[in-house]
Amino acid sequence: MINHDLKCIFVEVPKTGSTSVSSIIGKPAKPHLTIVKIQNQVTKQQFDEYFKFAFVRNPWDRALSLYRYILKTPSHYYHKQCLQFVNFSAYLRKRPLLPQQYDFLSKHGKNQLNFIGRFENLQKDFNTVCDKIGIPHQELPHHNPTKHKHYTEYYDEETNQIVAEKYAKDIEYFGYKFGE
Repeated sequence: MINHDLKCIFVEVPKTGSTSVSSIIGKPAKPHLTIVKIQNQVTKQQFDEYFKFAFVRNPWDRALSLYRYILKTPSHYYHKQCLQFVNFSAYLRKRPLLPQQYDFLSKHGKNQLNFIGRFENLQKDFNTVCDKIGIPHQELPHHNPTKHKHYTEYYDEETNQIVAEKYAKDIEYFGYKFGE
């Protein structure tokens, strides 16, 4: 999302609190755009001068959040297919997962952002964004919540490995570990 008034670019990575952040910063982009696609929508000067930011999330928690969101959203295009799976483990074994978060934020393997916040510290990191773009701190609303136990309770060794392999770049680059 590009906000010319605030001179910022928000890369909305799916399932990282982007709807909540967009509700304050501006109209969300649909579909979620990578930094490379956003860069094609602004001038070089704007891209260089605007504050560019995003939020990332623990890949294991993010995969579970998507599954829970699909189950509770009948209008989601995977809803009927998702209902066929007996549980989260069956879903992980058969469904394609979301793209890696790092791929939303990089160009030719290089991070293009000024700030990457974490879903795990969403409000604190959003306050940092507010300071950078010159708006008052405000409490983020919680859009699209999913209720579930801690994500570690849904994984076995095999499904843990599925996510670890699919999101290896995210895990390495952002320093995530299972259970932390």
